[in-house]
Amino acid sequence: MEIHPSRSFEVAFGQSYQEVVDYLIAIAQDHRHFLLVGDLGAGKTTLAKVFAEKAFGLTDLSSPTYNLIHLHLVEADNGYKTFAHIDLYRIESDMEFEELGGVEYLDDSECLCWIEWPDLAKGFLESFVEIEITSTTSGDRKIVVSLKTAD
Repeated sequence: MEIHPSRSFEVAFGQSYQEVVDYLIAIAQDHRHFLLVGDLGAGKTTLAKVFAEKAFGLTDLSSPTYNLIHLHLVEADNGYKTFAHIDLYRIESDMEFEELGGVEYLDDSECLCWIEWPDLAKGFLESFVEIEITSTTSGDRKIVVSLKTAD
């Protein structure tokens, strides 16, 4: 599925991410790098959990903040064998990301990567899907999904 040039979703407080997730599952057929952008508490990990459960039946997804990378073996019709949930919040350099093995997951064509705090990963990618999540004071979420290319 092609992304034209971006798509926005409004998710009211307490409402499901279902429409967003259905869209992301559809574009995961053609794109395998999803970069999640947003403030602390914006809902990046929550969206990743809902996606992983709907797309792969994973129910044990947790935040990779302390482990940095959580790998999940998956069986999917779309050719993915691994779902990598990566959190770069505590990573300080490209070299540290490479030493962690992050580039290997980005290069693996059978690995679907979701990356929180992704700034360091962008330099290793030709294109990616950026998911920007902003929250309002009432707890609503605005989610903008865009296809980006390397600068």
